[in-house]
Amino acid sequence: MLAVLINSGEINSKYSIKFVYRYSKEYYDGMISRIHDCEKTYGIHLYDPVLSSKKSKFLQINIIKKIMYLILKYPVFIINTIKLYQCIRKENYDLVHINNGGYPAAESVYSMVVACKLASIKTIIYIVNNQAVEYNSFKRIYDYPLDYIIKKQVTLFITSSVSAKEKLKEVLHINDNKVININNGILLRKIDQSKLHVRKMLNVDKKKVIVGIVANIEDRKGIIYAIKAFELLIPEKNILLVIEGEGPVKNELLKYIFVNKISNVMFIEKQKNIMNFINAIDIFLLPSISNEDFPNVILEAMSFGKAIIATNIAGIPEQITHLEDGIIINPESSGEIAANVLTLAQNFKLRNMLGHNAKMKFIKNYTSEIAVKKYIKLYNELMDLKGKNAIKQ
Repeated sequence: MLAVLINSGEINSKYSIKFVYRYSKEYYDGMISRIHDCEKTYGIHLYDPVLSSKKSKFLQINIIKKIMYLILKYPVFIINTIKLYQCIRKENYDLVHINNGGYPAAESVYSMVVACKLASIKTIIYIVNNQAVEYNSFKRIYDYPLDYIIKKQVTLFITSSVSAKEKLKEVLHINDNKVININNGILLRKIDQSKLHVRKMLNVDKKKVIVGIVANIEDRKGIIYAIKAFELLIPEKNILLVIEGEGPVKNELLKYIFVNKISNVMFIEKQKNIMNFINAIDIFLLPSISNEDFPNVILEAMSFGKAIIATNIAGIPEQITHLEDGIIINPESSGEIAANVLTLAQNFKLRNMLGHNAKMKFIKNYTSEIAVKKYIKLYNELMDLKGKNAIKQ
């Protein structure tokens, strides 16, 4: 969504944009592949209060990490706030648009909000792209003073799904007028390989029905339930599950496949142009069990007219209407995955109908142009409001 907004000719014709981001080599490489004019971007090196790294197998190390996090969190917050303030204080921004993974997500976002306040930037919009986390742990309770500052200083929160909006209202105790819902829209990368070419690369017979998963290979994506579903489908020789992605549980899943001799599941490495892969599959599957919101990958599958099976969590049921333009299943249900995959594999007419309806819904609701128009309207309304407030003062 950031790339869509920054690259938009319509937005650039009305506003002067600068993109400030927390620098890392990985983020920079991804950014320059998506953003046309990188002269508008500025990477800043910020600190992290340690311990965003994965858990150690040693309990003592994990305890030390947690203690260090608690000690360093607020000093690091202050240092990052100063660094960000120095970065933005001379720019005289009218509006700051903060993009965030969830709530809370990056520690640096807390600092950015306070830095904006110090720089007398009064209009701040804050995007929350996941379900807000409740105060159900000491770590989250420790965030409470910063959360209080955030909700006081942010002009408007924006979520992609209604589900995320309601959760954020509940967690931060904010009213309807403080948070709105704008669906993400996506700018599709073009395909540069045919379906037949991709199938040849995968060494998959053109008659086989390919079910595809595109995801970070993490527990929250529920991929183990898809693999167990295909364990049930081994007798069906004409159906294959292909999983694209990398992540911390990939080796564990590969071991499960090997030990249980599951012959109808294969992993492929991360693809340079994922659109080629999505275009080549017959059914798209997203078996996530937590930490989703309004997944872009579902929108991508919709844009290619794919029959979609996805779980009933977060904003996914807002994207897909069951048996109209996709199939909604319960999370952690290998049996439901297997049954619905088999139905779609055997029923081309149903598969085609769901895919066609999904594509029509995408065109009507989720293109980048639609999202850009909504954000321009919002920016204009906020700038008009700012002007009126300035006149009153």
